[in-house]
Amino acid sequence: KNRGPPARGRHPRPKESPKTPPPLGGGGGVPDDIARLEQLADVVRSGSICGLGRTAPNPVLSTLRHFRDEYEAHTRGICPAKKCRALIRYDVADTCIGCTLCAQSCPAEAIAFTPLQHAEIDQTLCTKCDICRLICPAKAIVVGRNARSTHV
Repeated sequence: KNRGPPARGRHPRPKESPKTPPPLGGGGGVPDDIARLEQLADVVRSGSICGLGRTAPNPVLSTLRHFRDEYEAHTRGICPAKKCRALIRYDVADTCIGCTLCAQSCPAEAIAFTPLQHAEIDQTLCTKCDICRLICPAKAIVVGRNARSTHV
């Protein structure tokens, strides 16, 4: 059967492709992941047969160049922007007035409905959707570092 024209300009595949590192925002990253990202970007760039493929790793390389400190913080289990759900937790500050708006708005029912009492967030139920923080009139819901983040 005719299988079409042979592929031209194909580069030989590397004997072993670098493994894709786990997502750093998931809390499972290690410092070696940054080097593996750079290695993976180099393999994609050098192994590509078209211009688009050679430029595909540029966004990753650019963020590594300009935001390396953010990547390094994530490998230590810290999200400086406090956006990675696996690396943050929601807590209630002492300024809580006990209005229960947070409890009424929580879709995961992670905050018990206890009128006129300091609210408590059940971290095992909290989905970190941010609704409680946005609705709190006293700004008593604060985003902090997850207890799993042991590095300072």
